[in-house]
Amino acid sequence: MIFLCDRYFILKNLRLAIYIGMFCIPCKNHSNVPPPPIELFAQYTQRLHHSMEYTNKDHRYDTQSRSNTSHAILQKKRYKLVKESIDVVIACHPKDMRTLDLAIHGIKTYGQNVRHVYVVSQHPLTTRATWIPEEKYPFTKQMVAEAIFNGDTLRAKEFVEAPGSRIGWIYQQLLKLYAPLVIPNISSNVLILDADTIFLRPTSFMTDAAEPLFNQTNKLLYAPYFSHAKRLIPWLTRVFPQTSGIAHHMLFQREIIKDFMFIIEDLHHKPAWMAICACIDKNDVPYSCMSEYELYFNFVLHKSNIAHLRTLKNQNISFSQYIKAPHLFQKYDYVSCHAWQDKRSHDNNELWNSNQSSED
Repeated sequence: MIFLCDRYFILKNLRLAIYIGMFCIPCKNHSNVPPPPIELFAQYTQRLHHSMEYTNKDHRYDTQSRSNTSHAILQKKRYKLVKESIDVVIACHPKDMRTLDLAIHGIKTYGQNVRHVYVVSQHPLTTRATWIPEEKYPFTKQMVAEAIFNGDTLRAKEFVEAPGSRIGWIYQQLLKLYAPLVIPNISSNVLILDADTIFLRPTSFMTDAAEPLFNQTNKLLYAPYFSHAKRLIPWLTRVFPQTSGIAHHMLFQREIIKDFMFIIEDLHHKPAWMAICACIDKNDVPYSCMSEYELYFNFVLHKSNIAHLRTLKNQNISFSQYIKAPHLFQKYDYVSCHAWQDKRSHDNNELWNSNQSSED
C-alpha cells in the first residue's frame, strides 16, 4: 500500500510517480517506515529528461522544460514568444508559378514587420526570394506516402504516381509545418503563405507582444479534418463550432510548433511527420484528408490564451479575373487565385458558349 505524506512532494510526471510508488512513503501514522532515497529521485529525473531529447536529421530541439502530455492537456500554457521580425515561407509547386511573384510582391509590400521571404520547392522558381530546396527536410514524397500506407512501398508508389494524386497536397502541408524547424537561421515567427495568395492592403500578423493574429473564416466543419486531428491528438477538436483557421496564411511560431511536435511524438512514439501521415484515413486519401491550418489553429486555441482572432476581407477568385482587372480587388486585404477557380470559370464559359450555340 502506498501512503501519501505531507513531507514529500510527488513530482507531476506520471512515469516518475509510478517509480516513486515502488516505495512506502512515510506519513504521520507510519513514521517507522524509512523515507525513499532522494538521490534516486534526482538520478531518475535526470535520465528522464535526457531521454526526452529529440533529434531529427538537420534540426534538433530539447524538450527538457516541457510538461508531460497528460498534464499539458489540463492547463493553458504560457509560451515564451520572441519579439523579432517575421520571415515568410511559401511552399510552391511549379503549377503555382504564375502567382508566386505576385504573392512575394504582395507580402513584401503590405506585410508588416516582414524580414525575409523563403520559397520551398524542388527547384528554384523565382529570383525574388531565397530558395530552400526540399531536400533539406527529413522526408520525401515517397517517404510520406509510405508512412500513410504503413510501409507498403507498392501502394505508396502507386499513390505517388497516380493521376491527380493528393500526395503533393499532403506533402506541402508537412513542408509548412516543419519550416520553423528546418530552415537555417529563420525567425522564430514564421508566416506561412500559400503561393496563390496575394496581399493587397497593409496587414499585421502579430501584436507588439509577439502574440499571433489569426484570420478567422466562417467555414463549415469538414469532418475528415477533425477525425484526423482526433487520431493524432485525442483532445484536438474544433474550439469554436463556426470558426475555421483555413485562411491561406498563418503565423507559425517555433516555440508552439516544438510543443505541437513533442506532444505528437510523445503520443505516437515516432517522428511527428510520420505520425501525422499514419493518422490519415486511407479512405480519405483521394480527397481532402488533413489540414495543417486547422491542426495548428485549434492547437494554439486549446493550449494557450495568446491568439487574437480577427476577420480580414478576402476573396477566392480565378487568376484570369485578377489579371484582367486587378483594380477591382483593391478593397480586399488579400485574394487567393486558386487553380480550381480557373477550372470552374473555364467550365462556366464552356457552358455559356454551349447554351449560346444551342440558342442560335
